[in-house]
Formats: sequence, structure tokens, C-alpha cells
Amino acid sequence: NIILGGTSGLHGTYKLGELLTKALSRHGLFLTTHEFYGSRISGSDVSYRISASNNSRRIPALEDIADLAVSFDYENYMRNKEFFDDDTIHIVNSDASDLQKEIGDSDYLIPINTLAEESGNRKGHNVVSLGAITYLLNLDRDVVENIVIEELGSGKKEKFREKNLSSFEKGYEYAEQNFTPFSVNDDFLNNPIKDKTVTLNGNTSVAVGGVMAGTKFFSGYQITPATSILETATLIGKDQENKISVSNPEDELAAIHEAIGASFAGNKAMTVTSGPGLALYTEGLGLAGMCELPVVVVDVQRGAPSTGLPTQTEQSDLNLALYGSSGDSPRIVLAPGSVEETLEYSIIGTNLAERYQCPVIILTDQFLSVSNQTFAFPLKEKFPIEERLKPTETELEKGYMRYKLTDSGISPVSIPGTRGGQYRTTGLEHDQLGFQVTEGGKNHEVMMAKRRLKLESLREEDRDILVKSDKSDNANIAVVSWGSTSPFMKRAVKLAREDGIDVSWYQPIVISHLPEDFYDELNQYDLVVVPELNDSGQLADYLIQKGVDKDKVRKLTKSDCIPFKIKEIYDEILNTKEEWRENRKKFEKIRTTEQQIQDLRPDKKASPTLGEIIQTADLSEPEIPKLVSSLDKEEFNPEDYLSLDRKEIVWCQGCGDFSVLTSMTRAFSELNIPPEKLVVVSGIGCAGRTSIYFNGYTLHGTHGRALPIARGIKTANPDLTVVAVGGDSDFYNIGAGHLPATARRNPDITAIVINNYRSALTKDQAAATSEIDQVSSITPTGGIKDPVNPIRYLIGSDVSYVAQGWSGNPKHLQDLITGAINHPGFSVINVETQCRRYDPDFIKNFKRRRILYLSGIGDDHHRKDKVIEYDSNSLSTAQKLANDLPLGDFSEGAAPTYLGVFYQDPTRTTEQKRRGALGPKLTLKKFLEKHI
Repeated sequence: NIILGGTSGLHGTYKLGELLTKALSRHGLFLTTHEFYGSRISGSDVSYRISASNNSRRIPALEDIADLAVSFDYENYMRNKEFFDDDTIHIVNSDASDLQKEIGDSDYLIPINTLAEESGNRKGHNVVSLGAITYLLNLDRDVVENIVIEELGSGKKEKFREKNLSSFEKGYEYAEQNFTPFSVNDDFLNNPIKDKTVTLNGNTSVAVGGVMAGTKFFSGYQITPATSILETATLIGKDQENKISVSNPEDELAAIHEAIGASFAGNKAMTVTSGPGLALYTEGLGLAGMCELPVVVVDVQRGAPSTGLPTQTEQSDLNLALYGSSGDSPRIVLAPGSVEETLEYSIIGTNLAERYQCPVIILTDQFLSVSNQTFAFPLKEKFPIEERLKPTETELEKGYMRYKLTDSGISPVSIPGTRGGQYRTTGLEHDQLGFQVTEGGKNHEVMMAKRRLKLESLREEDRDILVKSDKSDNANIAVVSWGSTSPFMKRAVKLAREDGIDVSWYQPIVISHLPEDFYDELNQYDLVVVPELNDSGQLADYLIQKGVDKDKVRKLTKSDCIPFKIKEIYDEILNTKEEWRENRKKFEKIRTTEQQIQDLRPDKKASPTLGEIIQTADLSEPEIPKLVSSLDKEEFNPEDYLSLDRKEIVWCQGCGDFSVLTSMTRAFSELNIPPEKLVVVSGIGCAGRTSIYFNGYTLHGTHGRALPIARGIKTANPDLTVVAVGGDSDFYNIGAGHLPATARRNPDITAIVINNYRSALTKDQAAATSEIDQVSSITPTGGIKDPVNPIRYLIGSDVSYVAQGWSGNPKHLQDLITGAINHPGFSVINVETQCRRYDPDFIKNFKRRRILYLSGIGDDHHRKDKVIEYDSNSLSTAQKLANDLPLGDFSEGAAPTYLGVFYQDPTRTTEQKRRGALGPKLTLKKFLEKHI
């Protein structure tokens, strides 16, 4: 058991730990390591702990006391003192004078700074130390030198090879000349490993497990301590076999919605974050649950709440993971306890998401994220990969219902591009076809039951997947722990048993869906100890909520963000056993009384099945509309893109949105886009309802998130035509941050912004484009905010195709939409339109304006005096014109309103082409070979 202590950016402590980990691993040892570091790039204290064993079945927990300590300076020696005892051997940097005074005459004083200078490698403290440790531990010098070359002297670092080898030699020879090696058993170091093993950290294991499970899309906004999952996925994701996309979007809201879009398009999707990000993910988790789309969310927990302690560990997001969303939003929550389990449960979690078509949250933490563990690499046969249930050809021919009510609650899901499989999905409540049903009643009851009860069969899964346990027949005490505390708990129980104490342990992993009898089983013990690394005892409270007797539960919590020591849990077991001995008769009496009550209690009434709920609700079977696709014809009329069989009218009579809808269907027909190749994504509000009219794959999502969803869809399936539709609030207000971020990537998607200068569906509030004196229900005396200039905003955001139309000229708007879809990159059309309910005079006022058309689009359809010569390829011209726009001023003599293409740059490369140009990196196989 080794601990290294130094300062980041000065001593290279973390790199020393990495090198030593590899060296010990290649000598046949099984390792568990952890790095402690501060929230700074350099100058913070760093410690690296290593526990090594030649026993492959050893529980992967760090031991409490170090056998060997390496200290570079006084501060880190003092900070790590709690891990020392009288038998700890110290290697000390004798150049740190204050440290030498503290430790006295150490047997292993080494002038590390001096030796680094003499080797010509002033920053080589770590390699000097590695050389000394190699000699003192009797490690194979050639093996360790090769590791130095691999890590510090190859590729871009080749120019540093000689310096680092010189530093290594200085440390080795100094130790050889001044000390005698430790008495380490040769059999311990030269341990033949029968199975192929890897040494990985938790974040790397998550990424590798995701790739093994078939994940094709990873997303995440950079956040400590989760980001390295994306880095690993990027490394192994560019080879031709995997073809993985990794997205680092503008924020956490975009990350979860991109993953939802990618899943909708047919990719297995994983998004990674930490606690502050998971708090923002709750909106998307609710959408994924309502839409029944599989998505895996990895939460690498850290010190909380708020931004908390970014580089420290804690287990405090369990409540958020279980319940974080509006309303009841079923999801699966997993909590692996070791690095090996993070890999296994990344595969299992992805399988469960696909099987149950729901969000799966995997809770790891900072401790696991940077901890290394050696383990036998799992074969694919051990974890068969599952795919989501898809409709059969017969089901598609008879008429496809995306949310068909089945006995299992799981409905077949079609993938965009599947002919005849077009469907709607929406964050609004819906029926079996995906049509919105927002009036409540029996339909909502049944659909809520469908989403909840389909997960119940998970409780019947192989018990060892749901909860691991080791029960003692005579135990009166059980210890229950989760996540990264579990290995420490298991070691403490092992020590207690060796001391003659009967105790059982349980490690719940699929915490959201444990076996039905699990809680009853815990009630059979007199006392239940629950150690966990948070302040309130979240798992303990959850067990009580689920039926474990609260008088039996003993919380063992701490919130210092330092993993439990084995002794802390062992001492609590001793204390609990003493409590049991002192109250033995009371516990025996309680058990007798409990049994008597149980004998008199009637059998639990079984909850109704989904089939019984459906039968009771007596919902009528919806009429399945005929969906036109390329199975039926080769050329498509505008009507082929409409799905009006239900006569579902959600707009007011005379609403300008109808005109926009007409322009869209005519443009699609002109381009002859197969309906199954078309995806329309929309936001919230009147304009957001546009998607419900389409015969195509449509996703009616959350407010302001249409663009991230559309990006995820396009990234997952570039062959689809993706159109995002929403109102001015969707794109210029709540979703404003996504627009310039999308423009930077320049994906080949089209956005249509229906701008009526107000938020109408919520009964007329001011919007982003509302005039400063515009009266609304919240601003009865007029607004106080300057309006957004849409065209200036779009051009300033570097959108590569910017146009403006109005709903009163559907033919011109059709031409703009056709041009936008044909444009190779991100296109945005601002559509001026009216709200007949709250702005009945809009059309009259708009027509009073002098409307001019920019040349290049539909010139033959306008009077010559209405068309001005214009070069849409000139950015400076577009910027000047945008600055002169009247911004909704319809008064006599106001500046003219310009309609047409303001700016287009077809030469910019699209995101899809940029991704393709990144080229191959490492295959999964080659990546893992580096860690074998």
C-alpha cells in the first residue's frame, strides 16, 4: 500500500502514480488506486494512493494505512499523516528542508530536486522517484524503463526521452548506492495472470462500456469530474468500425436534448455530467420519459450542493437521480461500486435503456472517476448486447402505432428513414398514435401506468444484477451500502467476520428497481447499518420509504468528501453489535411481535396489471391514418406531407401559421423529399404545434430546445432532412443561446422562426421581438426591454443562410424554404406573421408598409419596382441592411421591410464534413492494448 504526496504543476505526482501503477500492473499485480487533487490547474496538493495485491479476488478498496509513503514536500507529508503508522516506510525529498526537520532521520532520504537538476531535467522529480522506487521494490528495471519510454519518450514526447531516462537512471543509481532493497517476495511481484487483464479508471471504463454496448453518440458539457469520459470516447470513436460521434455543446441543456435527438434518430446515446449538470438535465429527462426514448445519463457525483467541491467525492445525487423531474417520470437508476462495475453497468445500463425505452441514470462519483482498478476484461459473450424493439413489416402494413398498449407496456419504436413507420412523439400527453391528448382523463391514467409498469419486470431480473449480497445465516446485523463506498464496506465486514462477528452485507445497484422482497429481507435483521458519503443518509431514507423499519436503520454518514476508511465502517459494526448485545431481549421481543403481526396480516393485494388498467379504462382504439411513404409512390404532392386524418386543429381561424404550413409542404413537394426521410422538430407555443400536422417523423419537444434536438438527429443520421420550427420566444428568447452555438457548427439543418412579436398561447405576453411600448398581459403599460433585431442577431451569430419572409406571401416563403433546405449548412428563416387573436390589425398595418424584395428569390413573381438588386453573398451589405431594419415599426413613412435572402455562404463546411475530416484515431482494441 503506497501513498505519494506532492504539489500539482511542480512534482508530477499524478504522473508518478500513473507510471508506478503501470509498472506494478505489468508485474502481475491487481491494483486499486486513487488520486486526490484540488480545483486548480497547478499549485494544489496532490496525493496518489495505490493498493496492490497478487490476489485477483481481493476486494477493490484502498487500505487505511500506507506501507510506503513518498513525500515531496512538508505540506503533503502533513496532509497524508493520517495514513501513516509506526510501520510506514518513508521516502523523503531531502531537498525540502522543512520536511527533513519534521521527519528526522529517515532511512530513505533522497535529494530528489538535486538529482533532477543533475539529470538535465529540472521537472523530473517524478521520474527520479520512480527510479528509486524501482530499485527499492525490486521491480524489473527494463520493464519500468520501457514504460518511461512509452509514456514520456515517444510520439510528440520523443525529444524528452533521453532526459527522462537520465532522470530515471539518477534515481535508480542513487538508491542502489545508498540503500538496500525492501524485502519483497519474488512470488508476489512475478504473479502469472491467467486471464487477460486491464487497468482502467472509472471514467475510462464508462466510455469503454458504452462503446462495447453499441453507443454511437456521446454528449456532454465540460464539467469536473466527468469530462474525461468524452475524451476517451473521442479517442476510440473515430475508427471505421465504431463511427462514434462525440458532441461538446454549449451547455447541459443542449447536451441532454442532443442525446434525445440522437436516440430518436436511432443511435444509442449517452450523455455525461456531474451534479450541477444533472440538475439542468431534469427538463430533458422528463421529455425522454414522456417520449419513451432510451438515453443513458452518467452522473459523476462530486461535493455538493450548487457548484460545491468540484474535485472532491460525494454520494449526494441519489435523490435527484430518482426524482428529478416535473411530475412522475419513471427512470432506471444504477450505482456501480467499483471501476470494473462501471464498465459492466455501462453495458447493462445501455441494454436496459434500449429494452425499456426510458432514461437510465448511472451514478458514479469523483472517487471512481479517477480510481484505477485491475480486472479481467469482460468478454462480449458475458454481456449480450440488446437492441430496442422495432415494428415488424406486418405491423407497418397494418398501421403503426408508436405507443401501442401492450401487456408488457413496451411498444415497438420505428427509426426515421423506415418507410411506413412515421410517427409523432411529443412532450405533451398523447394517445397510442402520438396525437396529443391534453384534456386529462382516462388516457393520461393509462399512459402514466404504461410508462411506470413497463419497468416493473426489471425487478425480476437476475438478482445479482440488481443487488449483490453476502448473507450470514446467524447474522442479526446487515450492512447496506451503495456506489464507491461498497468495497470499503465489504472489507470492513470481512474484518468483522474474521473477528467472530456474524454480519451480512448488501450492495443495491439497480436502486430504482430492487427485488420486491428485498425490503422485507432487510426487516428480518434487528439492525441495518447504512454507510454512505452524504450528509442526510439518502439511501437510508429511501429504504425507510420503501418499507424498512426506521427503528432498525442506523445511518453512518459523513460529508467531508473523503472516502470512508475501512476502520470507520468496522467500528460502526462493532458499535452496532454492542448495541444489539445490550438490547438482545428487546430485539427478540420485537421479532416475536413482528412475526405475530405478520401472521395475522392478510396477504398483500396484488397491484393491478397494465392489462387490467387498460381494460378498466375501456379506451377506444384510435383510427390509424394512412401514412404515405416511398413504398406508395415516387413523387409527392404537398398533401402527402400532411397528417390531418384526426382533423386536429390547434390554431385559431386565420392564423398565419396555416400559411407557413402550406409553404413548408409545397417546398417539401418541390424537393420531392420522401416523408420517411423528413424530420420536423418543434418547440413550444403556437408555432411549436406545427409538427403535429405532418406526415413524417416529428418530435414536439421542450421550450427553446428544438435546435439541440435537431442537431442530435442530424448527427446521428445525416441522410435525413431535418427542419426545426418554433416561435420567436423559442429561438430568440429561451433558446437564444442555442442559435449562435448551432451556427458555429453549421449543421445541415433548416430553422423556421415564426415571429408574431408575442407569446400568444399563454394569453399574450411580451416576447423577444416585442416593441418597447407594446402592451401585454404582464406589461400593461408597455415593455421596458429593447426588442431583438432578428436579422441582425442571425447575421451576428454567423448563420450561413439568413432569410426573411412573411406569411402573407406563401409562394415567396416556399422559395425561401426550398433555398434553405438546398443550402449546405445551417439556415434560418425569420417569418413575419400575425396573431389574429391578440394583434388583429397586423396584416392591415403590414400591408401599409413599403415591402421590398431582395433579388435572387422569386424575382419574376414581383413587380419590378418592388425588387432591389442585392448581393446576398456580401456579409458587409447584409450587416448594413440588418442595422437599418425598422423592427416592427408599421407607421407611415417608416423604413421599408425587406424580404428575401439577406446572407448566404455556401462555401462554409458543414459539421458533417468536419466530423468526417477528423480521421481515424484508435480502435477500441488498440486503445485497450495500451492498458493491458
